[in-house]
Amino acid sequence: MYTRLFQIGAFRNRSVGQARVLFDNHRAAIGKKAAWLYLVLGLPGVGAIYRRFLLLKICGLKNLQLEALMDREKPAIVLHPTVLAGVYINDIIDVCRARKTPVVGIMNSRDNASIKRAVVGHFDWILVWGPQTRDYAIRYACMKPESVARFGVAQLDLYHTEPRVSRKKTCASNGIARSTRLLLCAGSSKGSDEFQHLDLLGAAIENGELPNVTVVYRPHPWENAAKTAAG
Repeated sequence: MYTRLFQIGAFRNRSVGQARVLFDNHRAAIGKKAAWLYLVLGLPGVGAIYRRFLLLKICGLKNLQLEALMDREKPAIVLHPTVLAGVYINDIIDVCRARKTPVVGIMNSRDNASIKRAVVGHFDWILVWGPQTRDYAIRYACMKPESVARFGVAQLDLYHTEPRVSRKKTCASNGIARSTRLLLCAGSSKGSDEFQHLDLLGAAIENGELPNVTVVYRPHPWENAAKTAAG
């Protein structure tokens, strides 16, 4: 129900520029039938009635486990690492708001504040990666500028540590000459055709566009790598 509320809002704002790109993205994700339904439900008057109907239903469905957890722990503040979507994010915001408990969202990835955002409520503060995601949080998540902090990328902190395996050992264990340039290819998304990417890299190596290069490939954790392995 929270997602429906968000989608109706997203479909109401479908002007040019980035808003149009986001509208097209959401429409492709949910399909034509659902897209037409949300367009109708977002019409003036109809949207207000349906939104009120959903909010009344939501208010009648209390998250009793979350309420009990808050009663037991009595937190002074709640920190929520988040992709700005998911089952419990709006419940957390609502429960914290009712209890006057500050809630801080810590953004998980670069696209959370734009494409993946499905939040109906608002955090007290949100920690984002950098200038672009700060702008997205203000423009698309409707956060106040003073409540959005550039906090860096926690996932990339590991690159500040010394590697456990040297380049020399990597080359030796994979039978690669030390003079060869390594191109590290990490799988990017479960929805992409990673085999096609590798095929393009292989063609570039064979025709001399990437001379003296060996590709070291790591599939995306969610990728079905049967096709890639066969190739």
